[in-house]
Amino acid sequence: MTDPLALSSSPQEETPLRVAVSNLRSDALFSNDYSRIYARAIPLLGPALAADDRPSLTELHYHIAVHYARQFKFELAEEHITNACSTCPESLGFSWLKAKCTYGKAYIFFMQEDYGRSIRSCYQGLKISNESDLIRGRFFHLLGTIYGKLGQLKKSSKYLHFSIGILEKNGLENKLSVEYANLAFVLNEAGFKDNAKKSYEKAFKLFKLDKDESSNYFCNALTGRAKIHFEENELRQAENLALRAFELQKDLSRPQVLTTLILLVDIQEKKGEKHKALCTLHKAKNISDWIGSFNDKIEIRKRLSEHYSETGKFKQALEIYYEIEEIQRNKISKESTKHFYSPIKNTVDIQNKANYEKQSGDLSFVVSHDLKEPLRSIGGFSDLISLKYGSLLPEEGKEYLAFMNSGVKKMNALLNDLQSYTHLDEQLTSPSKWCNTEEIIRNCIFALGDLIKVKNARISVEELPRIKSNPVVLERILINLIENALKFNDKEIPEASVSAKTENGMIHISVIDNGPGIEKDYNDKIFGIFKKLNRSNDDGTGIGLAICKKGTEGLGGEIRLDSEPGQGSCFTVILPCE
Repeated sequence: MTDPLALSSSPQEETPLRVAVSNLRSDALFSNDYSRIYARAIPLLGPALAADDRPSLTELHYHIAVHYARQFKFELAEEHITNACSTCPESLGFSWLKAKCTYGKAYIFFMQEDYGRSIRSCYQGLKISNESDLIRGRFFHLLGTIYGKLGQLKKSSKYLHFSIGILEKNGLENKLSVEYANLAFVLNEAGFKDNAKKSYEKAFKLFKLDKDESSNYFCNALTGRAKIHFEENELRQAENLALRAFELQKDLSRPQVLTTLILLVDIQEKKGEKHKALCTLHKAKNISDWIGSFNDKIEIRKRLSEHYSETGKFKQALEIYYEIEEIQRNKISKESTKHFYSPIKNTVDIQNKANYEKQSGDLSFVVSHDLKEPLRSIGGFSDLISLKYGSLLPEEGKEYLAFMNSGVKKMNALLNDLQSYTHLDEQLTSPSKWCNTEEIIRNCIFALGDLIKVKNARISVEELPRIKSNPVVLERILINLIENALKFNDKEIPEASVSAKTENGMIHISVIDNGPGIEKDYNDKIFGIFKKLNRSNDDGTGIGLAICKKGTEGLGGEIRLDSEPGQGSCFTVILPCE
C-alpha cells in the first residue's frame, strides 16, 4: 500500500525541494494554519515548475487552493485546484494524490455552499482513495458535515462515526476531538442530548486545553455545548460558554464566529435583554460583511429587520430590507455568471465579449435594477403596512393587501425569469465539452428536491449517454422540462421519466409525464415567451419553455412536443451527438 505521506510510491532522490514539500505536507496534515502554509507554498511553485516536478506542483497548487477557499476567494481557489488536477500524475502510484485533489474540489464546493457538487465529489473521491485511510477520513468528515447542514442527521452520524474510526486507528487525538464535537452537534440536533453531552466531554478531554484553546474547533465545541444549555433553559451557563467562544474566536477570522454570535442573540433575547441582543446583531452584521457568505449576510439582516419591526422602528427596518434585496441581487448575479466565460485567448475574444455585454447586458441591467426598483418599494411599504396597521385593517383591507403582495411576488418571479432568458445568450458563448448526462439529471433532481417532496412525485431515469454540449445550458433546459412535468400535474403522484436514444447522428432526450396533456393546436404556441395555457394558473411565468426552445436552438438542435389531452406529454430535445 502506498504511503500517503510520500511523494511517490517509488524511491526518488531527496532533493531540497522534495524535502520542503514533504515538510509542508506534514504541517498541513496536523495544522489548520493555512495562512502560514500558503506563505511557504508560493515560493516553491517556481522551482517545482522549473524541475517539472509534477507531484510537488500538484501538492503546492492544492494547498494554495485550500488557502484561497478559506479566504472566500473562490475564483482563485478553483484556478489552483484545476492546476492541481492537471499536473497530477496519472500513474497508479499517485491515485492517493488524485483523491486528494478531488477532496480539494469537494472542499471548495462546500465552502461555496454548493452541497450537491461537494457530495458528488466526495463519493467520486472515495472510489479512488483506497490507498490512504487518512484521505478517506477527510471525505467521511466532509460528508458528515454536509449532511448535518442539510438536516440528514442519520447519514451525518454514520459518516462521522466512519471518520472517528479512522482517526482513532491513526492516533490523531486533536482531529479526533474535532470529530467528537461534530458528532455531538449532530446528536443534539437529533434530540439525543445525553449522548451529545458525552461526545462533547470526549472532545474537551482530547483538545489538550493548555495548547489548543485558540483552536477554531475548540470554539465550535464551546458553542455547541452552550446551545445545549440554552435549549435546557440554563441561560447563565449558555451565555458564559458562548461569550468565551466568541472571545477566543476574535482572532480566528472564521465564519463560525457568526454561529456563536447568533446563539448569543438568542440567549440575550430569551433573557429579555433586547438592547444587548441588538448590539450583538450589529456585531454579527459587521463581521458577516467581512467574512460571511451571501446567506450569512441575508439571515443576519433578516433578524435585524425583525428586531426593528418589533420595536416600532419601521424606517430602520425598511433600510435593512433594501440591503437584503441588494445582497440577493448580487448573489443571483454572481451565481449566474461565474461559469459563463472561458479564458480569453486573444483580442478577438475580448471584442466578442465586449460586443455581447453591450447588446444583451443592457437589457439584463434594466431588468435587475430599473424595473425591480419600484417593485422593491411597493413590496417594502406593503410589508410595513402589514406590520404597523395590519391589526387595524378590516377583512376586506387585509384581502386587498394580500392581493398586492401576491402581485409583487408574481412580478418579481417574472423579472427573474426574464433575466434568465437574457442571460442565455451569454451562457451559449461557452465552449462545448463532453457532458455526463446522468450527472446533469442528478443535479436537476437535487435542485428540484423541495418540489418533488411537496408533490410526492416520482422521477425515473433510464441509462443516458455522454454528449458533447454546453452543460450549463443543457442543465437549464432539462431542469425546466422536469419542473414543468411536476408543477402542472394534478395527479396524486406526478411522474416524470427521462430517457434517450440515438437516431441519424442526433441524440433524442425525452421527458415524459403523466400530466393532463396539451391540445395539438398549442404545440408551437407553447414555446413562445409569456405563453401560458392556463392564465388562471398562478404557477409559472410563461418563460420556461421559451428558455428551453432558445437554449436548444442555440446548441444546434430543436425541441418537439408530442401530447394528447389526458395522455400526458413528451418533450424531446434533439441535439447533435458531437
